[in-house]
Amino acid sequence: MLLKMLIFLFFFISIIALVHFYLWQKLVNGIISNKKLKIVATVILACLAVLIPASMMISRQSDSTVFIRYFSFIPMTWLGFMMLLFFFFAATDLISLILKIITKLKSKKVKVSKDAIENPDRRDAFKKIAAVTAYSTIFPIGGFAVYNGMRKPTVIKKSLAINNFPEALNGFKIVQLTDLHLGLTIAGKWLNKVVEQVNMLNPDLVVITGDLIDGEVSLLAGEVESLTKLKSKHGVFFVTGNHEYYFGVEKWVNHLKTIGINVLLNENVKIGDNKDFFYLAGVNDHDAKRVSDKFVPDFDKALSGLSNDESVILLAHQPAAVFEAEKFNVDLMLSGHTHGGQIWPFNYLLPIRQPYLKGLYRHNKKLQIYVNQGTGYWGPPMRLGTECEITEITLNNGN
Repeated sequence: MLLKMLIFLFFFISIIALVHFYLWQKLVNGIISNKKLKIVATVILACLAVLIPASMMISRQSDSTVFIRYFSFIPMTWLGFMMLLFFFFAATDLISLILKIITKLKSKKVKVSKDAIENPDRRDAFKKIAAVTAYSTIFPIGGFAVYNGMRKPTVIKKSLAINNFPEALNGFKIVQLTDLHLGLTIAGKWLNKVVEQVNMLNPDLVVITGDLIDGEVSLLAGEVESLTKLKSKHGVFFVTGNHEYYFGVEKWVNHLKTIGINVLLNENVKIGDNKDFFYLAGVNDHDAKRVSDKFVPDFDKALSGLSNDESVILLAHQPAAVFEAEKFNVDLMLSGHTHGGQIWPFNYLLPIRQPYLKGLYRHNKKLQIYVNQGTGYWGPPMRLGTECEITEITLNNGN
């Protein structure tokens, strides 16, 4: 485990260093002519590069959540700006390369001097125009993304028809929370407001589909206390996400049970009464395989033997779990994990690992899947092209 963490840190720090050097070339070197200002800009960029991994490591050592949040906010926000700037300049470099190739192809037909093709003045002008454009557009866009990420979650309402769903339970309301990521920059006060939003919806059932925390129980136990105020007729149910395994999953499972949260560890329960009910099942997160043999996902244990005459709703943190779920009698799967991409253009990269990004999908004739964009956020306190979400799902009989 320690070796894996060290390898991850090495690659993470290397990537951060390389990206910052790239941004220094684009925003500082050859752009800022004043020597003193250039030195100041270089020092600031270097400090920001160091602060990103430093904030993550300090968050694991400090006993003060207040200190962690104040210390982490600037580097985590910069991490978001860094990504936006990187994608912007990567796009300008691609455009520049395409134009250069087109010019070279044209030069083969018409005699053009090498200096005309590789004109240094034109290249420097393009570089300065790109830098000015970045300063004037990316920073305002990033500012909007911070505002969008930190405002209260949007309640998204869906009405779904499910085969064999008990008619007596028509109108049954499930409220889904996921990916709250309490810890680095998200506090218990924010969770308390989320709980108030949920209670105003008057849910029959509340489910939390993983990644509740980003920290140890010893640090965040008080931060999750607001979950005890959740009100629903059939209780609150939780399944693990990948982040629970980074911070002592067994301790978190035990703690959540002590505050009245029902944790589904590869198991199922009946929701309703003996006559009119549906099964609610939950599987451990796929990434448990990397960390803990004790908490690996077991779909057979969670779903085998359930009657085909009864509706089954499955809680699974990652949408990729749908490929296992389709082998069983599952009508609806509720997931999170993707954050909907959180910051554009990551939504174009996520399909590499996840089959579904956000919203409602029909996986096959029987199985529907809903992917919540995340009630909180991870890393940068930013949202661009997505929004923090609380999902209200109303169920009805689809026969």
